[in-house]
This record gives sequence, structure tokens and C-alpha cells, in this order.
Amino acid sequence: QWYDGQPLGSQRYEVQLDGVRLHGRVDQIHPQGLIRLQAGAPGVAYVLRGGLDWLLVNAAGAPSSMLQFHDNGQAGYGPHRLPELSEKTAQEALKALLRLRSEGMQAPFLFAPYTGWEIYNADEDKRENAAQARWFGSEHSWGERNGEALQLALRGTDPFASPSTTHRFIHNALLIFTALREGRVLPDFDAENDVMNGAGA
Repeated sequence: QWYDGQPLGSQRYEVQLDGVRLHGRVDQIHPQGLIRLQAGAPGVAYVLRGGLDWLLVNAAGAPSSMLQFHDNGQAGYGPHRLPELSEKTAQEALKALLRLRSEGMQAPFLFAPYTGWEIYNADEDKRENAAQARWFGSEHSWGERNGEALQLALRGTDPFASPSTTHRFIHNALLIFTALREGRVLPDFDAENDVMNGAGA
């Protein structure tokens, strides 16, 4: 029993990054950190909301861990703790996400949240298969490609049209969920390709 009976608070946070003002009210704040609860396994909306709250609070100069309570298999129901981040680390993670947002405003952005979550949780050699299973679905399971909002956002782009688009699709998912779950920034797609091409030269 970790809970000491102290009431949970709510506070507004704000940070200015690359000319963009990010702000919002964060709820369920305890002296030990942000509290997040999910019935069952962690879902995509829970991960996205919790991760953004965690990054915003830390980026605003209020170092806070996040204590999550959900079914994590053999690891139990928690608390599963994401650590405090330095202000700079959290800001860099948010900047990376803002850059992706900017890309998505200019051209179809190869990302799908449910497929992306499957990619992030899969072993490296199984990521593409995991992505295809969630994206295409089957007779007995929903395929994310059928979502009308996502079809509109991608403007008809098929993430699996070529090895290059498939790799970008997988990389975008890893970049987003690594920022939200770990507070780390992966190299962007073009930088990663430059490194790979240089290594092969």
C-alpha cells in the first residue's frame, strides 16, 4: 500500500518551445508524482495522455515521476514508475514530437497509434509482422487501416507500399512512443538513414 491518504491535486503548466506555447491542466498529482490508473493492460489513449502530461510537467520545470497502475503481466499492477526528467530532457522530447506534428501538417505523416503501440512493444525482428497484423487485421480482428479518420489523415498513403515507407512507418512509431514512455529522443528518419548509408560505404 503506497497511498498515504493525501488528496490528489491539479495544476496548470506551460512551456514555450521553438515558438510554440504548450499548456494544459494536469490532474491526479500526488507528492510522489503523477498518478495514472488503467483497468487492464495499458491502452493507447492512456499511454498518449499520460506520456504527454509527464513530459509537460517536467519540461515546465517541475520534476515529477509518474506512477502508473495497470496490468503489466508478470510485473503486476504497479505502481510502475517513470522517473523524473530534467527540464532539458523533457523539452527535447516535446520538441521532437512538435517536429513530427509540423511534418504531418505539410504531408501525410506515416503513423497510426494502435499499430505504432504494437511496433513499440514488439521485439526488433518482429516489428514489421506486428505492424502488419494490427494494420491489416483479419477476419477475426480489427485492422487500423479501416479507420475513416486515419484514412483521411494519411490521404490514401499505404505505409507498406515500399521498404522505405515501411521503415519510416516503424521508425515514426518508435520515435513517438520512446519519447512518451522513456523521455528519449531517437535520431530522425533521415539522420538514421545517413548513418546507415555511411556505415555501409
